[in-house]
Amino acid sequence: MKILVIGSGGREHAIGWKLAQSAHQPTLYFAPGNPGCESLGQRLEIDVTDINGLALFAEKEAIDLTVVGPEVELPEISLRRDSDRTHVHLALLRTH
Repeated sequence: MKILVIGSGGREHAIGWKLAQSAHQPTLYFAPGNPGCESLGQRLEIDVTDINGLALFAEKEAIDLTVVGPEVELPEISLRRDSDRTHVHLALLRTH
């Protein structure tokens, strides 16, 4: 399973740390991540506000799950690949 974690703070590191413990052994990508994330997965030079860049990466790498950590306004993302009709799944985390 390939998981993209969006954000660069401690919350995103904690999310990645917990995901890395999964028996499914996911491949983790952090956009942009922080130095602590490097031990968990690959950091990407994509800003959290670069929706097109994030979507293109997710589609190109066939990301299975995207976790959005920062509390920024992001539009809903639903990508469909015409060849196999799969979707990029987006999980929005809210803290209230």
